[in-house]
Amino acid sequence: MNNYPAQTNFVKKTKLDLGYLYNNNNEIDRAIAILKEVYEDYKGSTESKEALKTLQGIYTEQGNVDDFFAWVESKGVSVSISIQDSANYYVAENSYMENDFEKSIKSFGHYIERFPTGYFINNAHYYKADCEYKQKKYVEALLDYQFIIDHPVSEYSEKSLKRVSYINYDIFKDYNAAKRAFVKLQAFSESKENVMRSVIGIMKCDWNTESFDSVLVSAQNVLELPNLDAEVEKEAKMYIVKVNMQNKDWEKAIPLLEELSSYTGTAEGSEAMYDLAYIQYEQQNYDSAEALAYAVIQQEPSYEYWVVKSFILSSDIFVKMDKLHQAKATLSSIIDNYDGDEELVNEAKKKLKNVEELLSKMNKLKKGPEMVIDFGSDNSLFIDNGDEVDDEFMEEIEEEEE
Repeated sequence: MNNYPAQTNFVKKTKLDLGYLYNNNNEIDRAIAILKEVYEDYKGSTESKEALKTLQGIYTEQGNVDDFFAWVESKGVSVSISIQDSANYYVAENSYMENDFEKSIKSFGHYIERFPTGYFINNAHYYKADCEYKQKKYVEALLDYQFIIDHPVSEYSEKSLKRVSYINYDIFKDYNAAKRAFVKLQAFSESKENVMRSVIGIMKCDWNTESFDSVLVSAQNVLELPNLDAEVEKEAKMYIVKVNMQNKDWEKAIPLLEELSSYTGTAEGSEAMYDLAYIQYEQQNYDSAEALAYAVIQQEPSYEYWVVKSFILSSDIFVKMDKLHQAKATLSSIIDNYDGDEELVNEAKKKLKNVEELLSKMNKLKKGPEMVIDFGSDNSLFIDNGDEVDDEFMEEIEEEEE
């Protein structure tokens, strides 16, 4: 190039091509230097414009777009806010596309700080949140997702609500916050899958927050969903049953329990049959209660927790039927042989103590009370003057001899 005048087309094109070559070979500093030279030496030319465009691309890829604009403005060229907005956003987006999440978080954060009302502000918050979510930075992710949720509905609203509901429900166990997200997701969702997810999520949040009156409503809403999964259907029915059992509303509980008890060989089926036995016990139908409890115990496959619960219930039934020795034997067997749920073992011990007290009282009644005679202070009932007795006795003997 030194053999040709600087202003010839050949030199312009050669310098530009050389800039491209350096860039492709990752010789970034050399590429920037020669492209800046093309821009400054051949202003107004096609090569100058191409050099500037390439420079912007290089700075963008390097994440130094602000340095690029500072250099351009130092050359007397004003750059509109919209161009700076776009360029800064694309810096962050490039990092995101390369799965460089740490760099993306930093770049999107920089964009949000510089352009809080920027054209890509929703995009920036959403993709920043996505990076934070993938990095398990859930607190930070919630803040960015919340920005999307708090603003008018956008293409990111539904996705953000889905993530917020998941983070609050599954990660933080914040069921009140999760329910708020599920309610919004149900309202905004255009996806049948997300509507179903929200309705089911609301029910689970109600249950976990012990909002039992609400459970009756939300569980019924779940049962009205089309194409409902069988397991979710069972879960909704179990929640309704549990609330009715808690309220001692046997009339409403029994039909669902009878339906659920037909799921033989399942934990839900065993629990339902146990509940039916318990209702019969509460209604003083002890023979029916005993038969149902025995059915749980004999069920195959059996579920140890409900088998033990049924044995404990059987002991209560035996007490009501005055079969205290059977009750004692049943409870003793649980204590000696079961090492599972500690609460059940403690319950069995407490009931055994009560049964033993009843047996003790019964045994005392069978023996009868001990007879104790209280003579009080009447000394006339006792012989306490030996001499007088002897004299009288002797006189009687003498009279008989005469």
